[in-house]
Amino acid sequence: MESGVVLAARYQSTRLFDEYVMVDWSATNGLSPPRPSADAVWVGEGGADDRPPVARYFRSRMAGITHVRKRLLRWTAQGKRVLVGFDLPYGYPTGFARWMDGSADKPAWRRTWDAISRRYSDNDRNLNNRFSLASELNALCGADSYGPFWCAPASQVTSTLPPKMKGYLEFPFQMPDGSLLKDLRVCDTRFRAAGLNIHTVWHLLGTGSVGGQGLAGIPHVASLRDDALLEAHSKVWPFETGFTPTPTPSGGPAIVHAEIWPRVAELLINPRVRIRDRAQVISVVEWARRLDTEGRLGSYFDAPADLPVTDAAIAVEEEGWILGTP
Repeated sequence: MESGVVLAARYQSTRLFDEYVMVDWSATNGLSPPRPSADAVWVGEGGADDRPPVARYFRSRMAGITHVRKRLLRWTAQGKRVLVGFDLPYGYPTGFARWMDGSADKPAWRRTWDAISRRYSDNDRNLNNRFSLASELNALCGADSYGPFWCAPASQVTSTLPPKMKGYLEFPFQMPDGSLLKDLRVCDTRFRAAGLNIHTVWHLLGTGSVGGQGLAGIPHVASLRDDALLEAHSKVWPFETGFTPTPTPSGGPAIVHAEIWPRVAELLINPRVRIRDRAQVISVVEWARRLDTEGRLGSYFDAPADLPVTDAAIAVEEEGWILGTP
């Protein structure tokens, strides 16, 4: 049997990260209440030591991103390796990116990120334009009717953005050239197969929807990735790293951005915590930290053994992947 000292040394040698930041995002318009509340921006943080993770509440996306950026600047200056996860989709089903405008020389995922970021607006009052943005993206797809993004309040419905899906569009969604756009990404399909009801990235509004969070989140994640003081150390997994059990170097500084879904850490959620969003970011930090301590986190950055090569390529080139996908 290995001694505690030997085990500690072995775990340290396989550790990928020194700090963990997990963000429960919100696309809501208007400042969240002064008192910590649900459906707002929550940032969970924890280090490689045994201190309990902490969660911080922010009334706006701008305040939350500013806090995360300050943390990243501090930790990279200290030579640390940081895992940053946002609870929002980082990509869309394959075939969407080629309809986006911008440089054709960029990878598919980045072309989508840039098309979204160019059109997105947000401010200190927590007001964004995600519905008009979705309408513009639908128009880029050549649609002379609705889709593929759907579900908008009555005041935001347009000739390309419908109030709901049923009766307005269906999936697979037919593009102008006859190609078909799926409802789910490869990783989403795997969650569904495992009995977990993950939502489609096209659904913008309503219980469990993630489409609005994606449009209101990708530009902020991109701002962190491209920050002049952070970009030399930053990569987005799996787009820029590929599937690999070693997404970080043996020493820092390094930042890896990864899409998360709190359901992967469901068993670690503390039911006594009043606000579920707060409990979720703490649980995902603890989930990643425990796996890293045990030397098992790297397997979650690698491709599942049964994932076809073609699907792995789709994830890396355009769709992205959720950390913890079964």
